[in-house]
Amino acid sequence: MKKLLLLPVVTIFSGVLFAQDTVSSVAQYDRIKREGGKPVLRHVDMNYSSVLKPLITQPPQTQSTTCNCMIPVDNTFSVVPFSFSSPPDYRNDDDSSPLISLPFTFCFYGQNQTGCYINNNGNISFGAPYGTFSAVGFPSAQFSMVAPFWADVDTRNTGSGLVYYKVTNTALIVRWQTVGYYSMYIDKLNDFQLIITDGTDPLIPGGNNVSFCYSDMQWTTGDASQGVNGFGGIPATVGANLGNGIDYIQFGQFDAPGTNYDGPLGAVDQVSWLDNQNFVFNTCNIGNIPPIPNLVVSGAGIDTLTVSINCGDTLRICEGNTLNLMATFFAPEATQTVTATANGPSGLVINYNFPGTAAIISASFTPTSANYGYNTITFTGTDNGTPPQSASSSVVFFVDTFQLPPPVISGPDEYCQGSPGVTLNVNNPPYDSIYWSNGVINNTTITNVTAGNYIVTVEDSGCFKMDTFLVTMLLQPNPVISGMLNFCGNTTTLSATSPAYASYNWSNGDTTGSVIVGSGTYTVAVTDTNGCTGPSQPVTVNANPVPAGAFTSSPLISFPGAPVNFTDQSSVSSGNIVSWFWTFGDGDSSFAQNPAHVYQNPGTYTVCLHVATSTPCYDTICFPYEVQPFDVTAPNVFTPNRDGNNDMLVFDNLQYFPNAMLIVYNRWGNKVYESTNYTNNWDGDKVSDGVYYYVLTAPDLKEPKTGFVHILRGQ
Repeated sequence: MKKLLLLPVVTIFSGVLFAQDTVSSVAQYDRIKREGGKPVLRHVDMNYSSVLKPLITQPPQTQSTTCNCMIPVDNTFSVVPFSFSSPPDYRNDDDSSPLISLPFTFCFYGQNQTGCYINNNGNISFGAPYGTFSAVGFPSAQFSMVAPFWADVDTRNTGSGLVYYKVTNTALIVRWQTVGYYSMYIDKLNDFQLIITDGTDPLIPGGNNVSFCYSDMQWTTGDASQGVNGFGGIPATVGANLGNGIDYIQFGQFDAPGTNYDGPLGAVDQVSWLDNQNFVFNTCNIGNIPPIPNLVVSGAGIDTLTVSINCGDTLRICEGNTLNLMATFFAPEATQTVTATANGPSGLVINYNFPGTAAIISASFTPTSANYGYNTITFTGTDNGTPPQSASSSVVFFVDTFQLPPPVISGPDEYCQGSPGVTLNVNNPPYDSIYWSNGVINNTTITNVTAGNYIVTVEDSGCFKMDTFLVTMLLQPNPVISGMLNFCGNTTTLSATSPAYASYNWSNGDTTGSVIVGSGTYTVAVTDTNGCTGPSQPVTVNANPVPAGAFTSSPLISFPGAPVNFTDQSSVSSGNIVSWFWTFGDGDSSFAQNPAHVYQNPGTYTVCLHVATSTPCYDTICFPYEVQPFDVTAPNVFTPNRDGNNDMLVFDNLQYFPNAMLIVYNRWGNKVYESTNYTNNWDGDKVSDGVYYYVLTAPDLKEPKTGFVHILRGQ
């Protein structure tokens, strides 16, 4: 990359630039720069006194009555008269002013400077002007400068601001006001300021003699420094450098958008971190230089929040509000570590504290009424140099108290979905001002308040108190009706009890959780335990008639092997029976409406008929059916010897002839046994072995059964 140096006619500053093209016109210079060369303009030195009348190019501006590091440009400022540029605006790229005489002595690392050059590229220099547009990091043995933002500033586009300066008996102020970057870009603009003093001027407090002040910083790098759209490439440098490779201070190098920052000597940083920053330091020291402090204060209810702490302002804060403070201490020497401490009233909280080349300490303080009056918080940074050096920065603040009762929001904290919002009220002792978070001002009541967290802030003589109130919307109950909507019969049960509700109101007038209904359309409105109501969706219930199963059999009683005809006699009040299913009790079944069936064995069988309609509804009917044997048969011998085999007088098929009567006679015609309901249970007890005569009768027997039976116990 090319570098530019503006030289006095009689001065040759060697060792800084090489392979340069000395040119005599701005047009030739610009062409060589665009082509990537290293042009140098011949610089004619002039001695500009601080008493010269400024060239006014803007309407006069009113000086702010508050102390702020950024000094507004007014009619006491003039545009910097850059050597190769034209008045009144002196728009240029890489130009430098003639030597500016200072009516005071500026202490610069052991050197007393009484003149300087203002360079368009964001710095002032001593001994020689610099047009170098690609910055280098500090320390450097080449450049003697103080650089609030060393980068490729280009003001040739009329949309760019200008560079202004002002000299007083004790200070030099230079303002690069909303300036663009090379090549003539104005899509991003930087606004920054440099002040140097004799160390006594109140513009820079604490005996310091340098101040860097920043407004909105938007770019870092021009095209000729390998930048693209104002970023990347060779970073911009912020700091001061004696030019001996030893004495310097660097706050950082910047080449990207954003707010990230990792210290002055780490990786390159993001330029918006500089926004609204103010660095105040002293360049008199040689050897071990004390750390350079930077203190930022924020918080709600601080009267002078925008006023620079470096101006020595006293802040006013009300009890209950939190004061947030962050102090950064920069180590001028790259090898040193700074450790920070904080001292203040009881209750000062240290949020974090990180030592390093840029020590950062964060603290917060929430005053109470006990802190009423003036308070001071002091931050101190101490390096580990030889000998160790310290620097401090303090904030003085006045704690005021809230004299009236605190605000209290009252009103319902819940409302039902679908209902109007609630009304909230705040007490009023009275307050000077009332601010609701929904935008209502100076009203003690807000209406139709829906779900959310509401804050009311009240003011009493500049102090503020707040109260919060949470409003919740209760969801509307959504009952669901359950039950058989298509059913068989006349009625069904509908329920809306899952979950249970406090009350019910059915469309048929019932007020219970479950209702018995017939055909029709039904809804229910419920009220939950919160008092919120909600309707159900309608349901339509359809009642379907149940068939009545019936059948006949023919004959009524049959014998094994004989067919039995079963005839369906089922009916239904409406619709049709469409299916039949018979079970005959012997394992066989049929789907015929009127089946015939043959039983192979005697017995009593359960015959069932299952019928169904098209809806479908079902019915089942069952009857016993008896299949009788052809006759009762009798044995001619039994052996009641208790061996479990043939111990009883058993007539086969007797179970099919109930109420049978048995009479047994011995060989002399004497009756030895009689039963009016014989069930095959005579074991010949109390009679001896021999031949006996029996007579068996039953209502269903065609004729009595008679015969002889032989009892043999020995067998």
